[in-house]
Amino acid sequence: MRVATASFIALICFPGCAMAQAECLASLNVDQNKSVTFLSFGDTSSTDVASTMNCVDAENLRTQMFISGDAIDPNLIGDESQLRAKIDQLRADLASTKDALAKATSRSERVAILKGLGATAAAAATVTAAAGCFTTGTTCAGALGGVVTIVGIISSMSDDAGDFADKARVSLDRIDQIAEALDNIESSLDQNLSSQSKLKYNTVFNSLCDAIRKQCMN
Repeated sequence: MRVATASFIALICFPGCAMAQAECLASLNVDQNKSVTFLSFGDTSSTDVASTMNCVDAENLRTQMFISGDAIDPNLIGDESQLRAKIDQLRADLASTKDALAKATSRSERVAILKGLGATAAAAATVTAAAGCFTTGTTCAGALGGVVTIVGIISSMSDDAGDFADKARVSLDRIDQIAEALDNIESSLDQNLSSQSKLKYNTVFNSLCDAIRKQCMN
């Protein structure tokens, strides 16, 4: 049995978070031999991503999004100016990563760049699921699916001895999907959307945890 671990357990709950299962506040002990066939990032079908992913990878993504504190401070989601600043930062990080990845000529360069993309992708998934699915239509699912694809690519590094050129090209396309969703969120962002997102954050937290618990726990 392999356990997805977090270096720092911290989740600041908004109203309604008390209803979350206590075990969701820490890393889950998932079965490394199982896989998820879908991840749920909300309470509608538009936020379900159909993708086969090893349970450890799925839990590591959830841990980055909500448990480790690496992705995003949940307190800023309800504040328009802070959320806008975070979106701007994520867009800049994605643009920088895309530029570096497009210029990379070796496996070592591509692997290093993609490893650094993990935290940005997790933060973008959190923002998109909490704020974007109110506004972006099909780009919401596309962006979340893009994050899931990138997580899978990063996970495959240790088992893939190739030059990673093909996976770099796939990642570039997925970065574009994520960036498009962030663009749409920012163009619609106001304090009302930020306030809705503050509540939606808890829904995403519960939905993703439930999906992993149902598919990955013994």
